[in-house]
Amino acid sequence: LRARAAAGAACRRRVTTMISGQKHYLRELSSLYQYRVTDPDGEIGTLSGVVFDPCSWRVARLIVDTETGRDSHAFVSIEEIRSIDEKARNMDVDRATNRSRLSWHEVEVAVSEAGLAASQDLIGQDIQGLDATAGRVADLLVNVDVWQLRYLVIVAGANTALTDIEWCVSVGGRDASPRIDLPAAAIAKAPRYSDLGELCIGYEEALYRHYTQRAYVSTDTVA
Repeated sequence: LRARAAAGAACRRRVTTMISGQKHYLRELSSLYQYRVTDPDGEIGTLSGVVFDPCSWRVARLIVDTETGRDSHAFVSIEEIRSIDEKARNMDVDRATNRSRLSWHEVEVAVSEAGLAASQDLIGQDIQGLDATAGRVADLLVNVDVWQLRYLVIVAGANTALTDIEWCVSVGGRDASPRIDLPAAAIAKAPRYSDLGELCIGYEEALYRHYTQRAYVSTDTVA
């Protein structure tokens, strides 16, 4: 467990350093919603979600709403992204000769058949802990430098807390809730999270000390 935490901390050092310098790569996924997605031919639509590998937590595609107020969506591969302009809230991508418009049902089928998952399978869903419902997934933190999901933001009663996404052992879907390999009480009593401005090395250390204390080790099958 300590080795895993140390390895994770080493991975995060660059990210947290960037956070302290206010030019970090971690973003709340919801903050990217409604970014305009454009290619050389013009606007494709607005970002409404992401598709990811539920084993590696790597983001594979963007889900773009192509017509406001209509059930019309398109996929954009992460490899197609050329630049992100945060001030203009715009993502510029490569031109695609065939970007099919899909209904949401077709999006769900395509994601499932590829063995992937969508952010909508987590965000807004109740998440089950080892012993009880642990809260509701309010958001995801994503490293947009490498498009890697890093944390779940969970509202647990009066508390809002982060958990490493690797503790999530099952992504939800139409007939199931997501599950996390932690007791509900551990999340309810975790250090409070309010926004990215507070996410620093000290906070992460406090977070990992909280989740890896001896009382929780025996139930942590992921570590």
